Parts: sequence; C-alpha cells; structure tokens
Amino acid sequence: MLASSLNAQDPKNRTVTDSINENVRKSCLVCGSRKIHYDFSIGKFRIEECVDCSLMRLNPQPTDEELGEIYSKNYFITLDNNYARVSALKSDTADHYLNLLESYTKSPLKGRLLEIGCGQGDFLVKAADRGLDVTGVEYSSHAVGIAKDKLGGRGQVVCGEITQL
Repeated sequence: MLASSLNAQDPKNRTVTDSINENVRKSCLVCGSRKIHYDFSIGKFRIEECVDCSLMRLNPQPTDEELGEIYSKNYFITLDNNYARVSALKSDTADHYLNLLESYTKSPLKGRLLEIGCGQGDFLVKAADRGLDVTGVEYSSHAVGIAKDKLGGRGQVVCGEITQL
C-alpha cells in the first residue's frame, strides 16, 4: 500500500520503501513501540498486537490487489430487498455517534470531519446535515460513487488511501 505511493521501479525509492516496510514490521504504527506480539492467524495473515497501546494489525499488510478484491462492490451489506430498513439503521447509527461526539464537546459540532473508511457515506451525510465540512476516504470505488451521490456535492470523498489527501 505505502509502496504503491512511491515509484517502486526507482532503485532509490525501493530502498526507502524497504526501510519503511521493515520498520512497519518491527514497530507499532500508533505508538512506535517495538513490543509486538502474535495473537492468531487468518490465512496467510498474522494478527499482531502492540503490548503498549493494544493496536491490532495484519502482518503482512494486504497488497493493493488484495484490497481491491476485499473491498469490491459486494463488500457492503445493502440487503436489496430491504434497502430502506438498512438505510434507516445506518442513519440512526450515524446520528447516535454524532450525538455522542456532541456530548463530549458539550456544544453543537462545527468545523471539519474526516472519516477514514467511509463506506457508502451514511455518516458523512448526517455530519454534513449538521453543517460539518466533511471528507471521506474509501478504498472501494463502488462505495465512493454511492457516497458521492448521497452527499450531492456537500463534501469530498476520495477513493484510495489517506495518503491521497
């Protein structure tokens, strides 16, 4: 993933990429701790956990091709025969989380909101309804198209990774 943002064909970048990948394998992305332990495996992926901050991660990280397969248009649950019910549940869930954020700030939400892994945009729509300047990042191009349609120009949705912002 990170390697795809660098030109892997350039020998200089290959060294940088190898160094970054080696560091990622050895330390926590959140707190930098090198205390990483194995929890369990799913197929070829190890699930590892940081002893200091409890972040859990896949190692190795999926390739861009694997991510494309995972986040295909079939990834998101829509229940075609009950779309209205699913949409209402997602909308209610978004309102719940936004209300929770307001309870922490003790005032109406204002400013900008970034949602990483925004899916089909339900949370972004509710946040935009409350006046927030919203941006979403989503790996699935299919979901990005739906999110953009739902937002109707009231925010930005980027297809890819956070590094593309």
